[in-house]
Amino acid sequence: ANVLLRHCCRYWAGDCSRDTQTDTAETALTSAVRISSATAHIGLILEAATFGPHFKRNLRTELDTIAYVKQLGNKCSVNEAYRGDERDDKQVRACIVNFLVSVSRHQEQWTPFIELLFTRLVEKDQEMTQKVQRYHLNAFPHRYKNRVWQMVLVILPHVSETLAAQYVDHLLNTLAAENQISVRYMVEWCLLLLMHKYPSLRQNLWDALRHDSDKRIGIMASLMEITAHLGLLLEDKQEQEAFFDQAFPAVMPWALVPHFAVRVFALSALQWMWRYCKDQGFTGLLQRHALLRPCLDAEENITAGKVWKKLTGNWYIYNFRPRQDYSIETIFRSLPYLSGVTDAEWISPNLFLQSPPLIWQDEEFRHLPLWNPRDDLRKCVYSLWKFKGPGAWTGQDENKQEESQAELPAEGNVQKKIITWRHTLEEPHLNMADMHIKVVRKGHLVVVASLIDKPTNLGGLCRTCEIFGVATLVLGNMKYVEDKTFQQLSVSSQGWVNIQEVRPGELPEYVEEMRRQGHYLIGVEQTADSRSLTEFTFPEKSLLLLGNEKEGIPVELIHQLDVCVEIPQQGIVRSLNVHVSGALLIWEYTRQQIIKD
Repeated sequence: ANVLLRHCCRYWAGDCSRDTQTDTAETALTSAVRISSATAHIGLILEAATFGPHFKRNLRTELDTIAYVKQLGNKCSVNEAYRGDERDDKQVRACIVNFLVSVSRHQEQWTPFIELLFTRLVEKDQEMTQKVQRYHLNAFPHRYKNRVWQMVLVILPHVSETLAAQYVDHLLNTLAAENQISVRYMVEWCLLLLMHKYPSLRQNLWDALRHDSDKRIGIMASLMEITAHLGLLLEDKQEQEAFFDQAFPAVMPWALVPHFAVRVFALSALQWMWRYCKDQGFTGLLQRHALLRPCLDAEENITAGKVWKKLTGNWYIYNFRPRQDYSIETIFRSLPYLSGVTDAEWISPNLFLQSPPLIWQDEEFRHLPLWNPRDDLRKCVYSLWKFKGPGAWTGQDENKQEESQAELPAEGNVQKKIITWRHTLEEPHLNMADMHIKVVRKGHLVVVASLIDKPTNLGGLCRTCEIFGVATLVLGNMKYVEDKTFQQLSVSSQGWVNIQEVRPGELPEYVEEMRRQGHYLIGVEQTADSRSLTEFTFPEKSLLLLGNEKEGIPVELIHQLDVCVEIPQQGIVRSLNVHVSGALLIWEYTRQQIIKD
């Protein structure tokens, strides 16, 4: 894909990426042929704009092999034969972005193509919404939609007012759909830039604030964020004052509704606009809306003070500037990071410098800078806000328990699962582009659980081994893997752990063989000579032998071990559950051998 796109984009861009003095040398006929070729291959361009292979579970061995070979670097001739940048999935999109930015020099000639691409991208998003209405964070539909709207943002400055007027309602309806926060932010950003450029579209905003109460609750927060941001974008002070004169009465009713989250966002938008108007000296405007002032005291009107403080510190509301931050870095690096998108989707601006056509040396003709000129977003940290999802606005008072648990926006120090490529396995469309390198197990720990016979302990232990990257888990019988109790506790981790079968009677021979292979044999047992876990240092190649739930480790096996390790206890009960004991030692090995590096 990279090799094909390199040649295609160079041809389509032609002299667009060179100095303007060469424009006269390129005939109108040649330019028309290039545009016609790009239009004819619009399907290819759309595929490249959202490129990312769809890996499936059964490809794990293949991914492990590829990752291992790639890590060998120059030691493997295959890596010499195929350059790394040609195998980078992200560079396909980087190449398309460079091509789209390069044609901005000839905006009038390329406008029909750009508008066709805009239309097809929006249709792609609509098709995915119809196919998958609800999806998880970083699942394939989320990544696909994210890529679609990134490309829309790139070409947005070339969308005409006529086309924008046709699609503004569609963009507003997209906000009403159940999208992840990164998609919602980008759709809001598109609306902000279009409404700023074309004032006639702002009437759609006022209409939506008045009539969209029958749609999903989340759209109201988006509309209020758009209102607050748009007012700050306007350059002319008279135009700005007139805009806020309409904004205050449009937003104020939403500060009085029963829904907690909507009230918080409405009051936040009102206070933000009020403070700005005060700083700008709009005295007459503030006098006309003086009745609002008592309503903007957060201490008196917002019962959840902690939520208010977190909201006012949200990066999107108080640090993001739609025009000043409009850059490749923000679209492809900063916004995905700050919205919780997996790092496999982040694209560094440096990658665009390496991708053809090479257009980033010339700063004058570009409408879209490579780097964000402001540092504000680089200093921000990830924060995520959610609304009560499927419920439509009803206008009724919600149950207080639901209001406190389900509706409160969540941000800051909240529960958050670690995002790895394995997290997306629940989705039918698995996209693991650029993430297979994480499959490789870094440690050399072998956990032997052949003496354990309870599926509950084995299932939990399997999950622990997968999470901490244990090289091999040894079971006494592979039948345990098929046990429903085991699978309930392992939550599919058995598909990602190297599991071997060694019967209890075969353990003496097995541990001796592992000793010959260089493994240090460690038993988890309380003995006369056992060492404390807090004082023990794990060798890199370690074998951890766990005992039976009742009998522990047999004496004959203890004599074969290099050492026994016990966990210091403060209570009265003499031992821990075997899974808990194993998990503590596995974590300590991970901390010493892997995480420290």
